[in-house]
Amino acid sequence: MMQKTDDSLTANDKSNALMQSIKQYKEIVEGDESFTEKGEAWYLMGQAYRQLADFKKAFTCFKKAAAHDYSEAFAMAGDAYMNGHGVEKNPAKARLWYKKGADLGEITATLKLADCYKNGIGGKVDYPKAMEQYMHLAERTGRFWNRYSDSIGIALYEIGNMYLNGLGVPVNLKNAVRYFKLAIKKGNHDAENALKAINP
Repeated sequence: MMQKTDDSLTANDKSNALMQSIKQYKEIVEGDESFTEKGEAWYLMGQAYRQLADFKKAFTCFKKAAAHDYSEAFAMAGDAYMNGHGVEKNPAKARLWYKKGADLGEITATLKLADCYKNGIGGKVDYPKAMEQYMHLAERTGRFWNRYSDSIGIALYEIGNMYLNGLGVPVNLKNAVRYFKLAIKKGNHDAENALKAINP
């Protein structure tokens, strides 16, 4: 008789726990809970399906969460279109979903929208709009925003890159160095490498 490994038990246990969570989230969305609670439940159900690699169900849940104005769901729906998870790959639709999330102030969606503008993903390259989105994130300061320091650090790094390479702005090494230093304070290692390349 073959004995199961700890890894297979762990995966099976994880799958069972996720299915149990999905059952609880379904009870919430079908119940009398508030509009906001239902949005969060749809989002968490989408995350559970995503962990189970059932991307089609995850995408459906993220769309329903977005319909309940759950801001993080917009980035997840955009990612589904970007990567073709549960839906046909469509960078233009991904960009639209990121825009909707960014319009609500969602950090991840804003960062991904800026990347779309900068790299011409799902539409034309638009450096001024990319800079606008990165700056929108860079302006987030204070204790509340500390939990988003990784994303803000990426935005600061990207602003530095835009100044370094003259993308939509004149080349300005002083500004590039300034933004790289700010990104480093947020723990961005790419900014450290960029700064070392400028000042060997």
